Amino acid sequence: MYQVEVVQTIAYPRRSKARRRALDKLCQEDNFHQRVLQAKSGQLIVMRRTEEDDNCLQDVYLPCIYCLGVVKKNDLWRHKIACKLKGGENGNGVLYKRCDAAAALH
Repeated sequence: MYQVEVVQTIAYPRRSKARRRALDKLCQEDNFHQRVLQAKSGQLIVMRRTEEDDNCLQDVYLPCIYCLGVVKKNDLWRHKIACKLKGGENGNGVLYKRCDAAAALH
């Protein structure tokens, strides 16, 4: 499934930022697919969970459009600003208040 992406990632020079970013993206995509499979069978696995969030409901969390990390709706705008996999993009014109709608469509 990821054979082409793995070959492209390995083609980058060792210890380069581009290779590190590509590896991070591959890991996050794979983790996202694993989270979706586990969410169907029970509890949702999120990037960061507080002690009061024992039950992670799917309607409270959304995936980041850049790294596919599952984050709380209320904290998604903050994560989007600091997301390491955002790159040089400027958010594709999505305003902060609309980032949850963009994530839901992703």
